[in-house]
Amino acid sequence: MAQGLGTQEVWIHSRSASSAQRLADEARDLGLHARITDDLEEAARHCPLIVTCTPAQAVVLHEAARPDAFVCAVGAFTPQMAELDPELCRRFLHQGQIVVDTVDAAHEAGDLLQAGIDVSTQPTLATVVHQDWSRFTKPVLFKSCGWGGWDLAATRLALRQHLLRQPT
Repeated sequence: MAQGLGTQEVWIHSRSASSAQRLADEARDLGLHARITDDLEEAARHCPLIVTCTPAQAVVLHEAARPDAFVCAVGAFTPQMAELDPELCRRFLHQGQIVVDTVDAAHEAGDLLQAGIDVSTQPTLATVVHQDWSRFTKPVLFKSCGWGGWDLAATRLALRQHLLRQPT
């Protein structure tokens, strides 16, 4: 995100102080200003981009207070898991935009399913990737449940980079 979006500052909240510190150290190694916070609600009020990646069985994020919020929820990937408050998901549905990674989210996106949202009616990343998001002024929730194809693509890219570096 630092390279692609120009992110310069990150706020980190974690249930574990040691994992928060490791992530902050990695962020600083990338040249980012990293701040660890115990107050997730304060961070949500400050940050336009919120990324959740927990294997949560219970809600972690209750609010994305900014009108320009972009929430990228990548942790909860079964119908029983949820990182986001159901009311927060419904606010994105009615006042913003929800995008899911693939059609498989229709039976995997616990956050959205528990909020009573018909996930099959939400656009996928493939359908919105060519839109001009710079003019989109409503809050966006991107829900990723993980898809093996993304893992395969990342592996192929890493292997290609490795092979390109090998002497011939």
